[in-house]
Amino acid sequence: MEQLIFNREHPVPLNTEDLNRIETWTDFLCNYLLSLGYVVHVQTNTWEMKSIPWKSEIDRIRRNIVTLYNTFHTLPDWRDITFTQSLDFDQVNAMEWDLQTIYTWLSKMAAAFLYSGELYSGEL
Repeated sequence: MEQLIFNREHPVPLNTEDLNRIETWTDFLCNYLLSLGYVVHVQTNTWEMKSIPWKSEIDRIRRNIVTLYNTFHTLPDWRDITFTQSLDFDQVNAMEWDLQTIYTWLSKMAAAFLYSGELYSGEL
């Protein structure tokens, strides 16, 4: 999967590649949470060059990320997502940072499962 970009230092145009990367990671993290027993639902989209990212669609993406966050856990390095009339590079950085943060913490949690099983609990 394509790496998330959360360190933009200046305004750059948002394109379909950016939108699809965010949508792909959102879907991946939703499925990851589902595989770990969480109950979560997000609605993702595949963007094409002719697609126009209307405010309602940008807000859907924002709501999806907030839903993932609320489903998983309160994270210490979370960046707040703002719902405004536009989308600037700081907001896109925050969205991709938050997706990376959820993935990082989910991976740490899943790795801890290896040490909490029967093999390590003295039940042999």
